[in-house]
Amino acid sequence: MRDVACTAGVSQQTVFRVLRTPDAVAAETRARVLMVIATLGYVPNEAARQLQSARFTEPPVSATDAGAEWLSPMPAGDELGYPEACHVLASLHLLARAWGASRLDTDARERVSMSLAAVRGQLVAHDLEGPGALLNAQGELARASRNAMLIGLEEHLRARVQSLLPREPDAYDWGTLLSSVEQLATALDTPSSP
Repeated sequence: MRDVACTAGVSQQTVFRVLRTPDAVAAETRARVLMVIATLGYVPNEAARQLQSARFTEPPVSATDAGAEWLSPMPAGDELGYPEACHVLASLHLLARAWGASRLDTDARERVSMSLAAVRGQLVAHDLEGPGALLNAQGELARASRNAMLIGLEEHLRARVQSLLPREPDAYDWGTLLSSVEQLATALDTPSSP
């Protein structure tokens, strides 16, 4: 945990809060810590934590903590890491939105806006290609961030998650997906300083 805190530039207590009570940590800080956790391959020692607290509970991090509840259903035969991949990908997309939206040039901004308009239509129609297209639009913001570590992690996780997306329309919360599109569109429309 010390390495994660040092690399992320936060205290060990902040890392602990990200893992145990993520809502108590600012979204950007939480996303930065989760990216470092993924990069370093840190895995909390759940057994030690349970022994210390004399409680036996579920792992402290879930896919819904970062607003990825629409990705959390696990397709049959999937590896156990799918929800975690969704969780980290959602966190990376928060960073991508914060860092990338302000760095898009005019052509890229228009391209992403047009992609979002197409995604919106797919999601309204409950088209199963829509969730993957939304992930690709978020990936465009990651590329715009010009942060090599963010881009590499995001591309890898996005490919993994896309290969495991459910193929049943009832597996998605279409309203949450549409809300994500609107949030991205707002981020693109919000003027920012260079």
